[in-house]
Amino acid sequence: MVPFDLPPPPFWLPPKPAVIRPAEVSLLGPGAFRPMTRAERRAVIADLVRSKRLTRAEAKRAMLLVPVVGWGTESASAVGVEYVDKDGDSSNHSTYDFGTKSLGSAVDGWVLVNVVHAYSSGSPEHSGLTVGGSAATPLIAHTENFGTAPGGSAWYIIAVSAATTSANITATFDATTGLCGIMWYRLTGLTFPNGDLTAYDTDFDPQIGDASTSVDVASGGAVFGGIYYWRDADDYCQASAHTADLASESGRTVSATGGGYPPTFAGVTVDDNQIVQSSSTNVSARKVLATVSLR
Repeated sequence: MVPFDLPPPPFWLPPKPAVIRPAEVSLLGPGAFRPMTRAERRAVIADLVRSKRLTRAEAKRAMLLVPVVGWGTESASAVGVEYVDKDGDSSNHSTYDFGTKSLGSAVDGWVLVNVVHAYSSGSPEHSGLTVGGSAATPLIAHTENFGTAPGGSAWYIIAVSAATTSANITATFDATTGLCGIMWYRLTGLTFPNGDLTAYDTDFDPQIGDASTSVDVASGGAVFGGIYYWRDADDYCQASAHTADLASESGRTVSATGGGYPPTFAGVTVDDNQIVQSSSTNVSARKVLATVSLR
């Protein structure tokens, strides 16, 4: 019996071992590719660990092996930051309606607002912020009762269209507070690696004296520091600061030191500051520093 003359299998190995590597690329735009840098790979893998899609052990192996391809999260353009304006009210309220305010350039993006407050009794907490009647998302909020000159700092964010260049801004608290200050930005280029309106990282530090925070930063990201502070000897104050287009970094320090107006910042650059209420009370510097890292 003559055996069948079978054709060779459709898959076969070459005579010499072939080295096959996946292309190392990330999407920059329609039809545009470039190699992904090690820093970008590290930032992408950090996002996967943060969202619990990779364990830390798997992340270490991933950095040693050929890099994953084509997520594009870290290859987006850097976060664009426009500081817009500030306002303050030294009256006692639980709701502060600041009226219609400019929201900056006519571009699709987000409005980021720092809200500070101080009080003399009770412990009023931040309860919300609306822009044009729509609720903003809280990123971080902290209130500290120092005994004398207690207060707090918070950050809120809301998406806006290019058509929205002005809107009413209203801050609310769960009880009457003694004053409220706001400072706000218009942002573009955010990718929110975690998939929703949450910060890449946050931290806060309340101190009688110098305050220091630490946040992780994604490639192309921006860091914002918003502070309620009582400057040495007098005045309830607010300052906001930021730094953008940063490299990936673990544990970036953002600090506010001294009792001047404004305090001395490290890790960010001051955009603006205001005296929300003047006072003749003589106490040493109180600070509530709230820091957000966005990507």
